[in-house]
Amino acid sequence: MTFIAECIAFNTDAYLTTSDEKFEYSPHGGPVDKALLWWLLRERLPVEQLFIKRERECRRVAFVPFSADRRRMTVAYELQDGETKVRVVVKGAPEDLIPLCVSQKTSQNERIEFEGHGREGKEYLEKVVSHMASDGYSPICICYKDISVEDFQPLAEQYFNFESDESRAHLESNLCLVATFSFSDSLREDAKEIVGKL
Repeated sequence: MTFIAECIAFNTDAYLTTSDEKFEYSPHGGPVDKALLWWLLRERLPVEQLFIKRERECRRVAFVPFSADRRRMTVAYELQDGETKVRVVVKGAPEDLIPLCVSQKTSQNERIEFEGHGREGKEYLEKVVSHMASDGYSPICICYKDISVEDFQPLAEQYFNFESDESRAHLESNLCLVATFSFSDSLREDAKEIVGKL
């Protein structure tokens, strides 16, 4: 659960504010990002601490904003807490991200093989994602991968910090599926109403 929370905190445009009266956190931002933060708060996960850790112990080295054409948002942070690696976190439409996955996280936080571009990915999209959509929910995936700093820096230089679609394909390949969330159709009216997670 904590790893999912870290990925959400990395890949979000939303932020938290507190009320003077009750000292309760409230998310602000786009409806999807806001709903994900509401879910973290409801699960009593330390969202504010994750944001502090992100700002103090990590350095953002790549950012590809969401667009209607790409249907995803991608960030990359260099972890500066003793680990020499860059964590890439991608959030977007399952139909676009599942085929890019080569592994997935289990509920025990183990990483297992997952053929996203083959039979497993197709079955996942049919059984999980299509089921969500048929019930009136909007699904979204969160995926990640780790790259060593030594491997990331030449890639960023070679591809001008991933400004083109072709270069972004290198950043967003060989992903690990972390979670798929489903949102109710009323999400845009009430960002607290996040439905579930798989």
